[in-house]
Amino acid sequence: MRILKGKFSKLITFLVFGIVIVILGFFLYRERQEILSFPWKIKLINLLAASFFHSVALGVTFIVWSMMLHRFSGFNKHWDNFKIYYLSSLAKRVPTSLPYIGSRISLYAEKKVPLPIIINCIALENILFTISGIIFFLSLLPFYSNIDKKIVAPISIIGIILIAISLTRPHIFLEVTNWILQKLRRDEIRFTIKRKDLLLWIGVYSFSWIFAGISFHFLLTSLGEFNYPPFVDTLGISSVFTLVGLISMVFPGGFGMKEITAGMMLTSWIPFSTGLVITIANRVMQTIDDLLWSLLALLVSFIRKPIIKNYISDVDNTK
Repeated sequence: MRILKGKFSKLITFLVFGIVIVILGFFLYRERQEILSFPWKIKLINLLAASFFHSVALGVTFIVWSMMLHRFSGFNKHWDNFKIYYLSSLAKRVPTSLPYIGSRISLYAEKKVPLPIIINCIALENILFTISGIIFFLSLLPFYSNIDKKIVAPISIIGIILIAISLTRPHIFLEVTNWILQKLRRDEIRFTIKRKDLLLWIGVYSFSWIFAGISFHFLLTSLGEFNYPPFVDTLGISSVFTLVGLISMVFPGGFGMKEITAGMMLTSWIPFSTGLVITIANRVMQTIDDLLWSLLALLVSFIRKPIIKNYISDVDNTK
């Protein structure tokens, strides 16, 4: 029965993902003439700058992850963190959050890091990253020139709730995790989480949102001379569609929600179909970027193993 449920779940996932791809393809095909006639002009320097700032943004999130993991488990093997984090981050590009969560859990299991610690860190990572993104978006509110105010209210409500919980009850994250562990009859997590820890991590995460927005700005300017949004609006648009992407990770069709949101927000400056092409190009650029960093992480891992083995062998010989 479980096997049948698993197959049915996978079938639904691929079916929904396929429908989303068909819908996106329909939009692009219907507006193909407009897309082809758009004044595209690739600027390699700007494209490289977009890739660079995306790498920096991802690097900031890696730093926070390492800080959280060390705080809760004492695990401070930076090269192992580097490999596991970037490989599992690449899995985020796959529909639904299961490959990302599953890969991170399985890779840390090899390093003997307790499962409850990893689950708690994953939950904290996404919650605190969301809070910092909402704060960043709202902090620029007075400076936006043309962003639909309808999106401000729901984002503000979610932000106020999450921020209030974080500041008044920082232990709630552990309480929820321990409640789940009790239901699973697993050992509870025994450590404390301080308010200053949450504030520090939220603060560091804010830099990731800044760099991600700068990356999207350079991506826009790398594709031609057209009426793209002002810089501050670009930061706001980047924040909103990234937040939508975080929320949509739990859905099989999450791929399209992020792109469609970005395309709709760009309609004040360019046609929806063109905005859709640009945001898909942004995803492709990020995926290639993540792939390169993942390959680098694997390469470093393979190189370090012989070095460590040779070092241990030399030490043994000297004895």
